[in-house]
Amino acid sequence: MNETSSAYVVVAALAIAIASYVAVKIGLSRLADKLGIELPAFFTGVSALSAFTIFLSITSIVFNLLPLFTLTIVILVFILVGFLIAVRHVLEEYFAGTLSSKIYGIHVGDYIRLGRVAGYITAMKPTSLVVRDMRRNLVYIPYTKLLHEVFRVVKIEEGYELRVYIYVPHGTDISKLRDELATVAAEYGIEGFRIDLEHIGFRGAVLAARGILRDPRREEEARFALLDKAYSVLTAGGLK
Repeated sequence: MNETSSAYVVVAALAIAIASYVAVKIGLSRLADKLGIELPAFFTGVSALSAFTIFLSITSIVFNLLPLFTLTIVILVFILVGFLIAVRHVLEEYFAGTLSSKIYGIHVGDYIRLGRVAGYITAMKPTSLVVRDMRRNLVYIPYTKLLHEVFRVVKIEEGYELRVYIYVPHGTDISKLRDELATVAAEYGIEGFRIDLEHIGFRGAVLAARGILRDPRREEEARFALLDKAYSVLTAGGLK
């Protein structure tokens, strides 16, 4: 191969390397946007190394330099492995989020309770859920926690069924108790309130006061209000 042909090969290889640099950098930038990470210097370095590797590969093949070609392949493999190691946790969270949203149907606005964190989902980032808790703080929950821990999600359109179990002795005026509890349920916005019989024994029965609560943040407050009213009725002469 004469000098002119060699120069053309080098120029062509350089042009391909530059094009690959631009393409890799654009691809990594789009991936970074999806993952919600900002590593411009790292991505620039990876793009430059990839372009340099492609340039060496082309020139080594054309000029029949097998050791140089082998070296470039090794460099390329190390680049890919290093990149995957660097972003493995981010990729894990990203794919866990994609899987969780499809399996559990989680959306912005749903109410979630995971461990000690409870609140409404205000945003779904590429690698985490953003939850506004009872204290109005923003809590970031990694998606992988949804795959390894027990959690509960309440849909806005469905609401949450609140159940309060109350033991009442024989002789209790159930009608009076139901009316008093219905008043409390109306104050807390509990829809479809009713009292069902769960269990009956020799000395009394276990009743279940239940209804649909649209705002799960008031669950504990509504539960204690119903119990307080029930025991006040029972101790104040709610017997026949």
